[in-house]
Amino acid sequence: MAKCTVDLITGFLDAGKSSLIKSILNKKNYREEIIVIQCENGKEIFDLGFINKKRITIKDFSINYEMNVERILRLLRFYDPDRIIIECSVGKDINNLLEVLNSRELKPYLRIGNITNVIDVTTLNILLKNMSTAILPSLQVSNLIILNKCNKISEKLVDEHIVTIETLNLHGHIIVNRSKNDMENILDNGLVNRLLG
Repeated sequence: MAKCTVDLITGFLDAGKSSLIKSILNKKNYREEIIVIQCENGKEIFDLGFINKKRITIKDFSINYEMNVERILRLLRFYDPDRIIIECSVGKDINNLLEVLNSRELKPYLRIGNITNVIDVTTLNILLKNMSTAILPSLQVSNLIILNKCNKISEKLVDEHIVTIETLNLHGHIIVNRSKNDMENILDNGLVNRLLG
């Protein structure tokens, strides 16, 4: 079994994670066997007709603790995927998830690809003020941060958010999405194409 790339897409509910995944899958001409694991049910529903045309399997895990070594090994053995995309809420403990994915048992089969954090900028200040312990772990490990819904706030506030994110994450690339629900603009960015493979 060849090593499978695992990409994590994290963010609070309604930040745009499922829309990003759908756009990634739609944009790319994947010939890969892909498993999308959703750890929460967002607003975006995947079209089964679209899924069946590609080689995509959707799995729902109600919470992160269901994503244990044994369950992931079963998925790997049954589907033999080339890529796994995990959609999870920042309220879940991403460090525990990364420990599972980097465990001795899974290390021979998995390679961590990208950790993308999708942020709804209209709620960022409230989240940082009231839920910083929930948002900071996933924000700090992300190598791509998408500031979503920037069309709903002032340019000055967008700039302030960028400065805030840069102080919290020294290595992540920040992408500003100013188009309402339009992930296509983000995916056309050359940097994002390299990061998301």
